[in-house]
Amino acid sequence: MPNEKILEIDQKLQGDFQRLSNSSKQRIAERSGHYIHHAEPEIVIDEIVIMLNQQG
Repeated sequence: MPNEKILEIDQKLQGDFQRLSNSSKQRIAERSGHYIHHAEPEIVIDEIVIMLNQQG
């Protein structure tokens, strides 16, 4: 039960953080812990490519 409450609070805080910018988005790395770049490097690469394409 405490894990569900922690997840609920975390999701609320993530939503609050996302609203600080009008150009932000949230992508959930479901198979990762704290080190997304190790567990799901393809997500990091995809997001970097997206940001670079938006610059041009």
